[in-house]
Amino acid sequence: AELRAAMDASRLVTEQQDAKRQGELEATLAQRFMGLENSFRKVDHINTENTGHLKTMVTYVAAIQQDATRHDMEIKEVQQTIRELKQRTRAAVQNSLGLLAEAHSETEHVGSASERPARSQ
Repeated sequence: AELRAAMDASRLVTEQQDAKRQGELEATLAQRFMGLENSFRKVDHINTENTGHLKTMVTYVAAIQQDATRHDMEIKEVQQTIRELKQRTRAAVQNSLGLLAEAHSETEHVGSASERPARSQ
């Protein structure tokens, strides 16, 4: 009977120790789980902030691209205007040179016609 009582007491002590260890293990696991939850919340918060920053950057980049496209089109328009002005200037210069040559030719023709009667007289 003493042996049985000693075994029962030993078993009770072992069960109490096991229960205590299990309680400690559960407490440790709960602390670690809370730590992980806090870490996940922080990561989620940082992720949300980063996503917001990225959206802002995407908006800025899109605006910059639109500005660049608009400026590129403006530059092309200016280049086209310059080409047209060069062509008009060339045409005007050629026309002026043609008129000048024609006037010079007429002046020579009139001058030589007026010289002829003077010689014949």
